[in-house]
Amino acid sequence: MGLIVKTKGDLYQLISSVSDERLHDEKWITEKDAKALLIEKAWWDFIKNSIEIYMDFPNGYGNHNRADRKGLEWLIANWNDEKIKQKFDEICKELEIEF
Repeated sequence: MGLIVKTKGDLYQLISSVSDERLHDEKWITEKDAKALLIEKAWWDFIKNSIEIYMDFPNGYGNHNRADRKGLEWLIANWNDEKIKQKFDEICKELEIEF
């Protein structure tokens, strides 16, 4: 997803270049809120990508193809922030990753 950032003085709008919708409820947000929103989005993208890597490996690496997309299928079937966070926590525990 692309992002368009509009400014009005010290206020910002974060707008999806795909849907042309604001990524926030308020018409304008502060710089602090814009940064927090973008960091939160990046964090969720990281979590979702981590689940895909964990569930799909070794597909997509070396001579393997990406035909088997178990991670993406799981994410679509479980599109719920709490379930996604729980899965990420389970993966981190199993692989002994700490954040």
